[in-house]
Order: sequence, then structure tokens, then C-alpha cells
Amino acid sequence: MLSLLRRHKFPLLLAGALIILEILLTLFIQSRAGADRVWLGDYVWNTSDQAVYLTYIEQAKRGAIFFHNLYAPPEAKAFIHPAYIPIGWIAWLGHLTAQQAHEVGRWIVTLIAILLFHTITRKLTKTEREASIATATITLGGGLGWMLVVHQGMKGFFPHEFFVPDVSSESFFFPTLLGGAHIPLSMALLVYSLHRLWQDVTARKASWQSILSTSILFLVHPYFVPVIGLYGLMVVCLQRLPIRNILRLALSYLPFAALTIFPHAWSYLHDPYRRFLLDTNVLELAPFTANLFSVLPWIIFIAWRIRRDPLREEERWILAWMATTVIIIFIPSIHFKRKVLEGMGIGVMLLALPVWFRILAWARRTGWIAHASMWIMIVLSPFSIIQSQLAWVTNPAMGRGDEFFVSQDTAKAWKWIRENTPADTLIFPD
Repeated sequence: MLSLLRRHKFPLLLAGALIILEILLTLFIQSRAGADRVWLGDYVWNTSDQAVYLTYIEQAKRGAIFFHNLYAPPEAKAFIHPAYIPIGWIAWLGHLTAQQAHEVGRWIVTLIAILLFHTITRKLTKTEREASIATATITLGGGLGWMLVVHQGMKGFFPHEFFVPDVSSESFFFPTLLGGAHIPLSMALLVYSLHRLWQDVTARKASWQSILSTSILFLVHPYFVPVIGLYGLMVVCLQRLPIRNILRLALSYLPFAALTIFPHAWSYLHDPYRRFLLDTNVLELAPFTANLFSVLPWIIFIAWRIRRDPLREEERWILAWMATTVIIIFIPSIHFKRKVLEGMGIGVMLLALPVWFRILAWARRTGWIAHASMWIMIVLSPFSIIQSQLAWVTNPAMGRGDEFFVSQDTAKAWKWIRENTPADTLIFPD
């Protein structure tokens, strides 16, 4: 046990620090509610969906597997969101509210995500120190979006959306920690599954780790079925596998994929709102300039790297991932294009690591101030997101503060309605 803890010392410490940050942020927001308001349990990111997730947890706490979306038409009673079933069980076992259980769920998926990231970086680096630096970088790193946050803050108003992915979308990891618990989990599973699938195809045999990660990913977020499917076909073609190896891999993966996709297919057929949602939930890409702005420092590093370091075999899976993403984005029928970019900032940063290591080594030789400055640059994006959250709950005039709280009277009215009326009651407010 001690040897296991020592082996995973850094990812455990990093995950612990992020969990403490999550707890402190939660306590701060709750403290801002005061005596006359109640915090709704939402954060600066993925705000509008949070209430839906909490109702799923409440239903799972009572034993439900298929959920009734209470913010949809009454016939929407067959929605499935497997990530919130175990969180509902946590609520039941611990006698927790849905909000409390969701916080515990966020802590758990934060730990899982960091451990998965560190597993990947160990494969891509030469030493444990390099792996630790890489894990911290892809966990905390962003681009230049923090400049927009500073600019808006100086104007005294934070907009509803920044439109710069490193501070407002799931292209980078850190923003997802301030949203639904399933999102950081799905991002970590996606990156791990892509990396592991490349290894499996190279070795010409399926591993239980890859089958398990892709299966859980499909259960949590079926958006990524086309990504993994096209990526798998591309990797098989790039590796030029014989037909017998292709069939062996297909027989290993496809049955589990079918089993994990089936519940979503059943839900799609039986829940009219889910069909409506999947057909109309358009997730547009941010403008090209905004995406470029988010990854600009890392693109410069990659351009510098191309002149000096050839791409290693163990990094080619990232290029296959990027090619897959570009292809899917240009398919007209795919309307969740922004979701396809999930985690792409991680891929970009992984390709830039050789140059980032050189810069950090130079900074260490220069002195601790230069070295600290490099890491300060890394945490500017996370800091700007946290600053936005603090500003919104501290001063509602800055943009969205009223989205996080309701009055005590309203909360008491909701509780009375929930406890004293049938579950299928329809209420039409004036």
C-alpha cells in the first residue's frame, strides 16, 4: 500500500490540492448566500444544466435508473445519464442532499482524472519528474484567454460567455472542474481511451484497460462514439493490420461497445425529449480566432519543436486524434462540434512538451524567480476562471451573480411543493 502511494505521490498530491480548491470555492459561494438566500449548487461553467443533474441525483438516490427530466415536457421520463446513478447511491448511503453528493462526486472524478492523466504522461516522458510536470501542465494549462478575463474585469463586467475555449469550454481540463461532475470524467476517459487504443492496435491485441475505459466513456457521454469509432478505423489503417488482427480487435471491442450504447439507444427510442434534444442541441464551435488565441503559446512551442525534435512514435496517436477531430467537424450532420473538441487542448500541450521542458530547465538555471514565473503563466487561466466565479457571486452587477442563488422563501416553497404534492403535479406560475 505504501509503495503504491509513493508511486502515485504526485498525482495524489495534485488531485488533493484541486479537491481542496473545490471545497474552498464551495464554502466561499455558500458564505455569499447569507441568511436570506440559498445557493443552487451551480458554478460559473455549465451553469444552466446543473439543476438537471441535481434532479437526476435525487432520482437515483430513490433507486431510479432512467430519469424524468423535470425541466422538459411531462412525457420525458426515460432519460439515461449513468454518471449520476452512482452519485445518487452516494447520496443514499451517506444521507446526503443531491447538492452535497454532487460535490463528493466532483472530488472522486477529479482524483480519477488526474490518475489517468499521469498514466498517460508516464508513457510519453522519460522520467518521473517530466511526467509530473506534464501532468500539472495539461491539468492546469491554458492559453491566452485570461487576457480577455482581465480586460472584461477592468471594464467592471464579466460577460455570460467569454468565447475563448481555455476559460470557457471543455477543450481544456480545468474549466470542467467548475461544472457537472461527469464532464472532467469524460474528458479524462476520452484522452486515456485514445492513447490506450493506439497502444492496443500497435500491440495487435485488446487490453482490459482500453475496453473498460471506452465502455465507461460511451456510458457517460455517447457524443464520443463517432470520435472513437473513426479514430479506431484511422489507427487500424495507419498500422496496416492484417485482416485477422482487425477481426480479433473488432470481436474484442464491439460487443462491449454495443452493450454500452444500447441504453442510450433505448432511451432515444422511448424518450421524445431526448430525441428532440439530440436533434436540436447545437453546440457551435467558437470562432477560429478564439480557438487559436487559446492555444497560441503552445502552437508557437510546437512550431519551434518541429525544427529541432522529430515526432516520436509514441506521440503519433495525438496526430491521429487531431485528424479524426477535423474530419468529424466538417461532417454537416454533426451538430455537437464543440463537444468533439473536448480535451483537444491537452493534445496540443502534449505535443509541445519537449519545448516546455527546455524552457523550464532554462528558467531553473536562471533562478527561482524565472522558474516561478513560468508556472505563474500556466496558472493564469485557472486563476482567471476562479476570479470570474468570485466576482459573479460577490457582485451581481458584474454579470451573473443572481444565477447562483434564490431567496429562502423560494427555496421553502419548492420544498413544500416537493413534499406535499404528487410527483406528476403540473404547476403553472403566474
